[in-house]
Amino acid sequence: MNAKEFIINHLNSFTEEFNNARVRYGYDALAQLHIIEVLPQSVFDSKEFLDWECDMFDKFVLEYPGEEIGFISEDALVGIDEVDFESEGVLYSAITTNPATVFNTPVVNIEVSNSKRHEASFSVSDLPVKENFEETFVSIDEYNYQLAA
Repeated sequence: MNAKEFIINHLNSFTEEFNNARVRYGYDALAQLHIIEVLPQSVFDSKEFLDWECDMFDKFVLEYPGEEIGFISEDALVGIDEVDFESEGVLYSAITTNPATVFNTPVVNIEVSNSKRHEASFSVSDLPVKENFEETFVSIDEYNYQLAA
């Protein structure tokens, strides 16, 4: 098995273990460097990924001592010019296509109405959570706001 096959094999296992992630692999011939991009940043920054990365790195260096490998994420100053392999976990598409799944909360449209035209700011986390979509009243200062979702 060559280095590219070794990496792709490990990346397929990676997206099974980290089902909310996407990985891309490319080889930079000029730098003689295998590059693995891991998204999202939250996965890249996690302790679980750090453990996986260290284990993968150690195995790679033992098996291919003359080769170099690097890991990057969305905040990297460098990137992959030519992608040789890409894989994503089953939950990655859901996260990137449906913003509600990122925070595991429903997306609601909030309409604020008040006869006195009082402006107020509040976050969605301040709202009471209900299983069904009925009208909800939220008190801010001395005013009541009717929310329709």
